[in-house]
Amino acid sequence: MKCMLTGVLLLAVALTTGCWDTVTTMSPGETIELDEMTLGDEYVIDSCQVTRVAPDGAVLINASSLSIFSEARRDSNQAKQKYLNRTARVTGLVTDVSNYDLIVADKVEITIDDKTVRCELNTNLTEAQLNRMLGKTATLEGTIESVYSISVWLYDCSVVPAR
Repeated sequence: MKCMLTGVLLLAVALTTGCWDTVTTMSPGETIELDEMTLGDEYVIDSCQVTRVAPDGAVLINASSLSIFSEARRDSNQAKQKYLNRTARVTGLVTDVSNYDLIVADKVEITIDDKTVRCELNTNLTEAQLNRMLGKTATLEGTIESVYSISVWLYDCSVVPAR
């Protein structure tokens, strides 16, 4: 009887450890809100595998990851402490460009929903290159300079080539 009880207990532990409940309670493509302190925005869980999707722990800002804005709305000081001077990778629709012809850095604005990310480029592009970006989806990577509830400012940005 003692051996049988131990076997049932071991079977119960084996079935409830790992990611068994994750696999049985989630449908393919379904997402869950993760605790930021545990994984944050730069990780994706696929089945039982956790994958890092941003290089070097970069903050992701895209249509499915806008938590930086809600955090700034909740507590702007805490958001600034958490995000300032971190690398961010933003992907979205380019809605504005500014060409400053070597006086100051060119700027690119990406809009996601009603939020904007303004990027000061680390290289000057021609007016034609900047204008070709307008209305297209682009990915930029830079350092976070300011965080607000509806906008984020990046400096030292570079255009990330499409894969």
